[in-house]
Amino acid sequence: MLIYLSDDVAIDKGYVEKLHKAGLVSFDDFMNFTRGKLVKRRGRKEVWQVEIDGNLFFLKKRLSSLWDFLSALMRGGMLGFYGLKELHNIALLNRLGFETVKPVAAGSRWHTGFVNEAFLMTEAVDAVTLDAFLRDEFAPPLTKEQIERKRNLLRQLAKFISRLHSLGLYHQDLFLYHLAVQENEHNEYRFILLDLDRLTKALYRRRAMIKDLAKLLLSSYDVPLSATDRWRFYLEYAKHSKIKPMDVALIRRIWDKAVWVGRKNQQMRNALKRMQEELIKSQRCAK
Repeated sequence: MLIYLSDDVAIDKGYVEKLHKAGLVSFDDFMNFTRGKLVKRRGRKEVWQVEIDGNLFFLKKRLSSLWDFLSALMRGGMLGFYGLKELHNIALLNRLGFETVKPVAAGSRWHTGFVNEAFLMTEAVDAVTLDAFLRDEFAPPLTKEQIERKRNLLRQLAKFISRLHSLGLYHQDLFLYHLAVQENEHNEYRFILLDLDRLTKALYRRRAMIKDLAKLLLSSYDVPLSATDRWRFYLEYAKHSKIKPMDVALIRRIWDKAVWVGRKNQQMRNALKRMQEELIKSQRCAK
């Protein structure tokens, strides 16, 4: 449970002493902290991996202006991590029974001119990202056991995403690397949503659903999944036993959105290339 130590800093009461020993007391202490590994920098957002007393944490820091906020609105979305938005999203998902990372500390400060500084520190989870898991566990050729494990994983993943969407919630950045996964001895999978900056209760649910599924589709071409795997996932997600006419139009919109995202996202360029190559190959086989 986070407790406010000042107007702009809240820390989990179980970590107050540990963080204070590391010199993390005030808002400025967190924003200026650089004793760790910088794992991501995009615009004015940074993510640091920090080790304190043998425990790993992730510290996100962001500076946002009024222009950043308005630009996001003009693109048809919302600015992620504005103020304590991600912290509120974590609390919302926890109340609904979804597992998330554990917040350790958070803070937000407003300045003249509608400028916002914010940070969020979370525990590192004992799990691997879903894209890394798929590459490590299901690189071909596969045994019968691996094939069954993969089908089971995709079945459970589809149900997980379907439940999230049924509640009107959409991640909006749902690439495979924004999911963490753990597998137990019974081949049951535990999924954890990461980077909840932009999670939203969407007003236009169909558009938000297409965006989520398009990013899942695009990133699936960066891992060893087949066309059959993707169809199985969709049918489980849609709760259909076979493709219906209504599905065809939706799938086309998901595909088009995935292509658009791939052209805009440098990280997904290779996935887009494989996606287009497989489409050409399937069209040739159909002739």
